[in-house]
Amino acid sequence: MKKTIVGIDLFKLIAAILVVILHCTGNYFGEAGRLFVRNICSIAVPFFFITSGYFFGIGMQRYKNNQKKYFVEYEKKLIKMYTVWSIIGIPFMVKLYYGLYGNRPMYIFLLMIRNVFFTGTFGVYWYILSMIGASFLMYFFIKKDKVKIMYIMSSILFLFGVLYVGFQNSLGKNIIFYYMFRLTWIIFACERNFLMVGWFYMCIGYYFATHEINIKLSKSIKLFVFFTILKFSESFLNSLTLLDGNEICIFHSLQAIAFFLIALNLKLDCIKKYSKIMRELSSTIYFTHFLFIDILNPTQIGNTLITFIEVMILCLTFYVVVKKINNKKLNVFINA
Repeated sequence: MKKTIVGIDLFKLIAAILVVILHCTGNYFGEAGRLFVRNICSIAVPFFFITSGYFFGIGMQRYKNNQKKYFVEYEKKLIKMYTVWSIIGIPFMVKLYYGLYGNRPMYIFLLMIRNVFFTGTFGVYWYILSMIGASFLMYFFIKKDKVKIMYIMSSILFLFGVLYVGFQNSLGKNIIFYYMFRLTWIIFACERNFLMVGWFYMCIGYYFATHEINIKLSKSIKLFVFFTILKFSESFLNSLTLLDGNEICIFHSLQAIAFFLIALNLKLDCIKKYSKIMRELSSTIYFTHFLFIDILNPTQIGNTLITFIEVMILCLTFYVVVKKINNKKLNVFINA
């Protein structure tokens, strides 16, 4: 096992906990909590995508003579995960939509079809769907030896996603952007998809996997602190009226890259034996926590520190039970 893998597994666990904090306690601690969620917890999912792209790049290099076989196996595993979690998540999504839209079965059915193929079925499962689409695009461009074009196109689509999230208030007045934003909403509903988020971040991970990047741990930490300060400054700027209702949302991507570089440079031989456990725990917490939140508090109104503790206990209990049963089919739930 490479030393860098241990640091990544540790930081994946930290990132998974950040996601639970984001979904459980963002409003509990008032403005301080919202600032923490907005400026720290928001790096978790980009970090997950970067690590996925990193390991995808390592795999593509390792199986250079048989990349197609590696890619097919990679996609099959993701599709299996997405199918299993979606079967569990769809009833939760149907319940949510009936609460939002009432007894409109055909409309809800059409929304669910869109979700299954483009948006993600429930909660965080859009992440798996995005990985499926992003890795397919990456494989296509890599096999065509058009990696530079891949980086350019993924960056353009990411920037469009930034505009879609933060600048609809002004750009939506332009007829071209209006229809582009409208089409995006019809297909994806939001920017959380493989074109505007997953592809860009996985390409960053792929770049790190295929290039020698000599950024020491101390410099990585300094970069993370610097970009975090910029992110808080960005958040403050967004709170002012200067942007006329628009929002800048750029620096969390740079934060996530620096966060990844710290994980990549950590030398943690002392906890190497726990690396697999941390990796499995991060997946378990990430993919189960939203279900437990919905069970405990379907409206997510009034989530508290107690909610966070209860959800974490349920996630850990779920992990222990699956490990204890040690069934190959059940192990998909903990990504073992």
